[in-house]
Amino acid sequence: MRKTIKETLEVNSKAISVVTYQKDTKQLTVQFKNGRIYLYKDVPLKVYDRFRTNKSMGVYYNSTIRKKYGFELL
Repeated sequence: MRKTIKETLEVNSKAISVVTYQKDTKQLTVQFKNGRIYLYKDVPLKVYDRFRTNKSMGVYYNSTIRKKYGFELL
C-alpha cells in the first residue's frame, strides 16, 4: 500500500488563497481568491518548496509554475 503525503496551506497572498502539494504524484493545486482552481502535474518538490517559501508567491507562480507545467482547470 502506498502512503500519500499531502500538504495543504492557506497562504497570505493577494491572489492565491490555498495551495496543496501531493508528494507521491507531484501534483500542485493552486486555488485563487477568485475561486479558480488549477491542478499542475509533475511539479518537483524543490519547486513547491521554493513556491511556498517565496516572499511573493504570485511572482514565483507566474515566473516558474504557470507556463512551465501542464495543468487542468478544476
